[in-house]
Amino acid sequence: MAETTHAGVKSSKRIELLDIMRALAILNVVVYHFYSKWFNASFLIVPDGIAANLSRLEIFKGGSFFDLVKNIVSFVFVYGFMAVNVFLMLSGFVLMLSVLKKPEKADKEGFWEFVWKRCKRIVWPLYVSILVGIGIIVLRNVLFPNFAGDFLFGWLDIFKLIAVPFLFFDVETLQKFAGVYWFIPLILQLYLLFPFLNRWLRRVGPWKFLIPIFFITIAYRAYATYFLDTVPMGVVYPTQNSYSFFTFFLPRLFEFALGMALAWWYHKSPKLLDRLKGFWPVMLGIGFTFSGFFLNMYKPGWIFSDLAVTPGLFIVLFTLARGIEKSPLLQKFFLRVGDVSYELYLIHDYVLGYVVIPLIFTYPVHSEMWFWILLPLYVISSVAAARLSQGLATLLEKFPSSFLSSKR
Repeated sequence: MAETTHAGVKSSKRIELLDIMRALAILNVVVYHFYSKWFNASFLIVPDGIAANLSRLEIFKGGSFFDLVKNIVSFVFVYGFMAVNVFLMLSGFVLMLSVLKKPEKADKEGFWEFVWKRCKRIVWPLYVSILVGIGIIVLRNVLFPNFAGDFLFGWLDIFKLIAVPFLFFDVETLQKFAGVYWFIPLILQLYLLFPFLNRWLRRVGPWKFLIPIFFITIAYRAYATYFLDTVPMGVVYPTQNSYSFFTFFLPRLFEFALGMALAWWYHKSPKLLDRLKGFWPVMLGIGFTFSGFFLNMYKPGWIFSDLAVTPGLFIVLFTLARGIEKSPLLQKFFLRVGDVSYELYLIHDYVLGYVVIPLIFTYPVHSEMWFWILLPLYVISSVAAARLSQGLATLLEKFPSSFLSSKR
């Protein structure tokens, strides 16, 4: 029998919706990276106003009706990196809901016990993805000998990744492995902060919790936009000849906190999420999402862009997830992708960089026809590699306990 949270609402159903949302978000990220590599990121918004960006949004420039359709379809994916915001909101939601459902257990759990349990879920798949990624590099050397060569990283680089710094990832090290790893210290920082945020939210309530966090977040983002000569990873900021990339939770704190507040409201009224369905909530979600794109076209807009996009995308993906849930076949597929969403995030950059890109430059496949052929093949291959990574992680995680039990 499914566990219930309130008024007989099945929590398992909600978790499935979240898994479908994770699948939609990660597929958006995966496809975005393909577009980015194929078109050399020529479509990305620049802070020079709307007029300067209209031509950049037109990826397929044939001028026919079909080119218009392709541009509309492409626009859904070419800003897929913003779907990472939804992951942050979902993480805050799931963590907070688990606390609210069993507050006594959460209160008894020590800080380091909480951190250890959550960090294992992040760090262990990371280590396995490094092993699988190295295997993909070896496969690259076999399939595309012209691109074969010594590994770009040594023992010091591997140590840097295994150590998982909570504040800083050397961008040169990241580029040798997978650039998407910037997300790891970000989510770990938020996990470290969660026990304090949890107590704050439960003590003062969602509004007194969210409002100061909103102003703290935009204050930092304003400071970074105009005065900080560097780029926090995953956040669009201007720079002045600086390449000192780092990961920092503060410019993304509001998205995580918003997920926590939503969990509070949902726990009090499980029918809350049902209010997101319908014409006007969807229009509101689309409006927020596009306002984030619009804000990115102007330098002052960088302060608020992510804060607008996150709730908008959450509503849009939630609505799409509810639609997918009505089709058993689609639901099965997206649930499977959602189940490996984290592993897919970690591994797809290897598939793209060490298999797809060498394929494009080795054979004459850099044409529009091959774009549409390679795109689904790349997605399927990435999902398969993610499945392999997840299976290997499960196997290795069980090995120590099974080994010790056999010794007894």
